[in-house]
Amino acid sequence: MIGLMARAGAGAAVLPAIAFGTNAAALTSASGYRVSVRGGFAREVEPDRLQIRALCLQPAFRIKAAGPLVKKLHIDLVNVHGNRLEIASDQIDVVARNDSSVAMALDFTGTKFAKAESRFKLEKWETLNFAAFSDTHLGDVEAEGHFSKVLEQVNLRRPTFAVDAGDIIDVDEPAQWAVYRSKELLLDTPLFTTIGNHDSYLSTKLYKKHLGSLFYSFEYDGNQFLFLDNAQKYNNATLNMTGGKRDAQWKWLRERLGEQARHRFVFFHFPVYGNRSMLDEMYMQSTTPAERGEEVDEMISLFKKSGVDYILFGHLHSHNREERDGIVHLRLGGGGGSRASHTDDRDVNVAHIFIDSKGIREYVVYPYFHDSDVKSISFCEAPGEVPAGADVPLIVNATGNNKLYAIVPEIQVLGGHGRITGKNIFTSDAPGRSRIGASYGRHHAEAEIVVSVG
Repeated sequence: MIGLMARAGAGAAVLPAIAFGTNAAALTSASGYRVSVRGGFAREVEPDRLQIRALCLQPAFRIKAAGPLVKKLHIDLVNVHGNRLEIASDQIDVVARNDSSVAMALDFTGTKFAKAESRFKLEKWETLNFAAFSDTHLGDVEAEGHFSKVLEQVNLRRPTFAVDAGDIIDVDEPAQWAVYRSKELLLDTPLFTTIGNHDSYLSTKLYKKHLGSLFYSFEYDGNQFLFLDNAQKYNNATLNMTGGKRDAQWKWLRERLGEQARHRFVFFHFPVYGNRSMLDEMYMQSTTPAERGEEVDEMISLFKKSGVDYILFGHLHSHNREERDGIVHLRLGGGGGSRASHTDDRDVNVAHIFIDSKGIREYVVYPYFHDSDVKSISFCEAPGEVPAGADVPLIVNATGNNKLYAIVPEIQVLGGHGRITGKNIFTSDAPGRSRIGASYGRHHAEAEIVVSVG
């Protein structure tokens, strides 16, 4: 077995139990077992291989053998911090790990029921943070070029997770979803998504196959993140579900907003207000402007009463920030897109959000610019103190024209212990004070990091 595995018994660390209920995703396989997933979904890849994709930072699952068809089951848990995820199970063995997945095995000859729970823990010096973008439109060649810029910045910044707020692919067809799958593998952090109108115009079948639930949520460290579907089929910008139970998302949303949370973040694709929004008649199917207005009023009322801090969305391929009724409406710019989909190079951007006891801080950075646009550079959210041996991502933003530019700086240790490795990662095995310098062209910035005994 590979490390970070906890088993029940004397001296073992037992993770807090995660309840399974109506919000668990279930799969009954043709191979004779049933799996329920809390914070993710499962699909049978082969008769003896199961893939579980996480839709949260700390997924859990349980498996019950319903027949004699499979003696040993291989389980791939993906879209996680694989090397940092603690797994607790009495029956399931961890056999391999990498940065984004955990491979496990379950022997049915000795048991008919198994469960696994997980825990992801930020280090004391780390701040919970996420990178958000939208409208990647993968499958379009020009959009893929734009997304490469976004991908580079996300991997440099090493957020706790990333979010794509819809229009993930350009055309809802298998070939373009294959492009998405290949690009997602290049991300160094879990990716959570909402569905956009390009992903759902005719069907949600392929979206659900690759990305699971149309609406879901998770909590981490007292913060709640809700991913909603306001991009129904045929460009219908509503929370009322197409097919099945029309009010299913509303009922679920009211339950989630009744839970305790320090901060709440809502993600969906269409804006609430303005041009090409939920209130635009071009996105109304089988309803009237008055009825849609009542729906939006009810939704915003729920958000206000429950203390939603941010609504993050896309669709218009450009950035905007507006505060209404105490809620920040943050429009995410093109995370890819092309000129054909109305994305100019200079509208491509990434929002980087940090959350801690001091509050919420946002940095919207643009990867396309001219060097002459840069007037200064500075370190962003550099930790003041870290333990020896920690790997610390160093983020540097450039400033100019009232914007933040996403640069790839040169970073070096100017004094004290430590070294810079990989993608601008600082690490030091010896305690003391280290002076770090960053440069981009003729611009320079410095930061000091205190390295304590690990």
